[in-house]
Amino acid sequence: MHLHDVLRLWHAELATEQPLVAIVEDDMRNGRGVLEGAPREALPGRLRRDDPAALPVRLLPARHDPAPPASDDALDALEAALGFDLPRGIELLLRLHNGGDFFRPTSEGLEAPLNEPLRVLSAEAMAAAYGGLLETIRDQLGDIDADADDLFRMSRRFGHGRNAHEFADCLGAVYNGAKGGLKVIPLARPPSRPDDLVVYVPEAGDGGRVGYVSAEAGFLPDHSDDLAFNGIEGWLVAVIRGRACQRVVLT
Repeated sequence: MHLHDVLRLWHAELATEQPLVAIVEDDMRNGRGVLEGAPREALPGRLRRDDPAALPVRLLPARHDPAPPASDDALDALEAALGFDLPRGIELLLRLHNGGDFFRPTSEGLEAPLNEPLRVLSAEAMAAAYGGLLETIRDQLGDIDADADDLFRMSRRFGHGRNAHEFADCLGAVYNGAKGGLKVIPLARPPSRPDDLVVYVPEAGDGGRVGYVSAEAGFLPDHSDDLAFNGIEGWLVAVIRGRACQRVVLT
C-alpha cells in the first residue's frame, strides 16, 4: 500500500468518533473484570511479517490525543540532530501531527500496561532519544571492543543486506565518537517500557524496517526479525488494523 494511502487511513483513524483498542485475551487477568464483557475479535495474521497466527483480542473504547503539526524549524532541528535528511514517511507523519498519545484505553479499572497509550515521539523527542540511542550503542560496542566482523554482524541484525557494509561503517563511526549519521530513527515508546523504543531503520530490508529495541540490550536488536514491519507503511497498517494491540505492534 502506498505511503499516502496509509497516511489517509491513519488520518481517518484519528478522526474516528469512538476509537477502539485491542487487548489480548491472555492479559485478562490484569483487567479486573473490565475485559470480560468486552466484544471479541480475531486480529488477522501477517500484521507482523514474521507472525502468521491470528490473535484473539477484546475491544475496549479508547481515545487519540495527537499533537499539532511539527513546524519547519522543528523538522530542521531534527535533521541536524540525526545528521541526515528525514525519510519522507517520517516527515509526512510529523507534518500531520508532532507525536502524541494514541489508542489510550478509557475504561476505568485497568492496570498498567493495559491502560497506557501508544506514544509516538515528537520531533524534539526523536532528537533527544536519538542522542541517547547512539550513546548507548557506543557503550555496547566498547564493552565488546567491537572489530569489523562485530560491526558487520550487528549491521545484519538491524535488517541490512546489500548495504550491510555501509551501515557497519556508520556503526564504526559511532563507536569512534560520531554524534549522528546512523540511520536508525526513534519512532515511539512502547507502553510500560519508557526507556525502550520502536525504531525505524530506513534502508534495511526492502524500503526500511520498523521494530522494537530495548535499552537493556543497548538498542541492538537480537535479530533482524525483531524489526518486524516493512517500512513506516507496514507499521502504521499494523497499528490501524490491529487497533494498537501491544502483542502485535509493539513487541
